[in-house]
Amino acid sequence: MSAKIDNLRNELRTKVNEADKTAERSGGKRQEHKRESESQCKGAACLDREQDEEAKSRAAAADAKMKSWVEEKKVMTQDKIMQWKEERNEQEARGARRPLEDYAVAAIQFAGAAFDEAERATAEAIIARIDADSVAAPSP
Repeated sequence: MSAKIDNLRNELRTKVNEADKTAERSGGKRQEHKRESESQCKGAACLDREQDEEAKSRAAAADAKMKSWVEEKKVMTQDKIMQWKEERNEQEARGARRPLEDYAVAAIQFAGAAFDEAERATAEAIIARIDADSVAAPSP
């Protein structure tokens, strides 16, 4: 009985040692693949950061434009309304549409910049998932 146990123990030890050697060999390949993947991603990440900064600056500019418009309107609106009521001047009332259209354009630009940023973040998340999966997957 003890001979059978010794034989089983020796077989298991041999298989464990073989598995360790295989893991050591594939570990080096994984590190090499990881380094290559990281160097490729660093170049892409730099471009993404530049694009992110550009998108953020566009969004900030559109946001600032909207805020300045709102502040202008707070100051001007009450005076203009009183003046229009007194004069009942339809021409000036029609002229009010231009600033409103400008505000709509700024709001659309702001929303577009926010959408671009969300799209870029989604792409980065997908790339990170793929990289993580490729590192976690065993090499053939």
